[in-house]
Amino acid sequence: MAPSTEKKPINFDQWAPTYDRSRNQRFYGSIHRTVLTFVASHIQPNTLLDLGCGTGRLLYAAKQRWPDAILTGIDPSAKMVEVARRSLPDATFFVGQAETLPLPDSSVEMVVSTVSFHHWRNHLAGLR
Repeated sequence: MAPSTEKKPINFDQWAPTYDRSRNQRFYGSIHRTVLTFVASHIQPNTLLDLGCGTGRLLYAAKQRWPDAILTGIDPSAKMVEVARRSLPDATFFVGQAETLPLPDSSVEMVVSTVSFHHWRNHLAGLR
């Protein structure tokens, strides 16, 4: 019997406590800096939403750039959101999906998402 080529889904709840110490963080940090630099070249947001926020690292970096901005993060992993809340207690975090945001329409000025789009269940619904 040939070995399975099917990938196991990532268990982000299990990974959450050590996620910020993973080898990928250098790569993610570079992406976050690039996205925030791009945002800053177009707008100084008063409200910023990170879809698929994980442990809140992008929002933590955003707080350094825009200390008065209202920051919100949404992630489907409850454990990732727990870590995010501890590292950035003055931000608002929700456990949820991009496809069904727990926010009113037009309630944030800027929405970003890095390295999570491929995890969304329904890309078109999430973009809407």
